[in-house]
Amino acid sequence: MVTRRDVPLSTTAATDVLAVAAYGGSQAASSQFKRPLVLVHGAWHGAWCFEQIAALLSAAGHPVTARDLPGHGLNALFPASYSVHPRDISFNTEPSPLATITLADYSRQVVDIVNGLLAAGQPAPVLVGHSMGGIVAQAVAEALGRDKIHHVVYISGFMPTDNTPITNYFQDPTFASSLLPSLLLADPAAIGALRLDPDSSSAAYVQQMQDTFYGDVDAVTRRAATNLLTPDVPISPETKIHVTTTGWGAVPRTYLRCANDKAIPPACQDLMIAQADAFSPSNKTNVVPINSSHSPFFSQPQAVVKALLSLT
Repeated sequence: MVTRRDVPLSTTAATDVLAVAAYGGSQAASSQFKRPLVLVHGAWHGAWCFEQIAALLSAAGHPVTARDLPGHGLNALFPASYSVHPRDISFNTEPSPLATITLADYSRQVVDIVNGLLAAGQPAPVLVGHSMGGIVAQAVAEALGRDKIHHVVYISGFMPTDNTPITNYFQDPTFASSLLPSLLLADPAAIGALRLDPDSSSAAYVQQMQDTFYGDVDAVTRRAATNLLTPDVPISPETKIHVTTTGWGAVPRTYLRCANDKAIPPACQDLMIAQADAFSPSNKTNVVPINSSHSPFFSQPQAVVKALLSLT
């Protein structure tokens, strides 16, 4: 089994500040460096998806940290049937080896990252969640609150209303134009995960998957990203997040609304924004429109970085 890895996408300066803080120099160190950003990737992806924007943010002087969530990237485990070609029915029925991993495991990892930054004398970070990573960011913001999270940012991310599982949005009329549901190959309740087939022999299936995630991404990056996807998302489909107006609801938030998203349609993004604003009307969502597909960190990294830097 591959062990959990830490993928710090950080400048040398960011590493130095941790060392200085550890020896009692946190106040001096924190004044020398800009606000850190913690990036949380989405389903089937890994920390690798932030490579371009992490480099740009680091070049602007900001410490940047991203890690593979449990069950993703180098932490991924694969169903045995994923190695079988041609595919047979077992791929649609085999229980996921990641089925026991939960949202709590995800959020615990990110909470530890944030607390580590704060312990090293860094200011409260900007927390960024893409797609499924949005619910992780939401859970972390609820747990840590305004004192420890400077701002939470959703990049076309799931931002569910209180105690609402994300699968509810799959059934909502605003999700009807999404290409994602038809890509899922197994019953989540039966296998304990949401399953795709990035290694499918069907050209039409792979094309739809690329259209879902990377509609406006260049061909080289699209192909590379597809090859890095993993098949299972180790999260219970019925996971609910309880949020409060004094926790997550009090943390300033920004939503990068992706106008050409085929995974989480703009109408569904708008629904979640409206629900969030109704939940905490005194702290409404700052909406930044981006004319992109589901993955603007690939197709429009400069636009994403400009939006993030404006919040630091």
